[in-house]
Amino acid sequence: VCVSLDWWPDEKVDWSHHTWNASSVVALQEVRTELKRALASLHPVALRVGGTLQDLVAYDSEDRASPFDMSCPSSFRPAGDRAAFEGACVTLDLYDAIETLAYDTKTPLVFGLSGLHGRVREEGACPKCDSKNCDKCWTGRWSATSGGARSLLQRAAFHAKRGRGALAAVSLGNELCGQGGIAAHLSPAELAADFRRL
Repeated sequence: VCVSLDWWPDEKVDWSHHTWNASSVVALQEVRTELKRALASLHPVALRVGGTLQDLVAYDSEDRASPFDMSCPSSFRPAGDRAAFEGACVTLDLYDAIETLAYDTKTPLVFGLSGLHGRVREEGACPKCDSKNCDKCWTGRWSATSGGARSLLQRAAFHAKRGRGALAAVSLGNELCGQGGIAAHLSPAELAADFRRL
């Protein structure tokens, strides 16, 4: 069994309703006690942190590059593309809180890393593909440093060395491939190369 914790901000609207009110990763501090109780009652369960917006999240580190070099911490901002929001930056303290929650509840953590770090977004929106046209929207190649993924993984390794690690797996990117891609339309070859770099 897997429980998923997504990145959607409270401003996200589904079917004319604000459906994510204080229930995402960004509200973790507010719902920590309830979430801890829920994870404990569902044991054994894995906690997946990720989803559509994971590709637009940067992690606090000194060597981030555009477009992931926003101030940190920062919130998601509305945008006119399919994801409806653009990037946010989270502190490594938030990652610590997530991993501590997973460790304390004996819950393996599956953390979704951005598959767009290192890539540069082309001007304009990233439209849905039609049968003849599929704009890539992002160019370049994945980088562990440009969005802070290396710093996050080093933090996870530090927890593991201290015997308090809960990170069991990472995913790289979410809904980025081909015609079904949300934030980008990368090819399978590009994604395979990114996994090798990771």
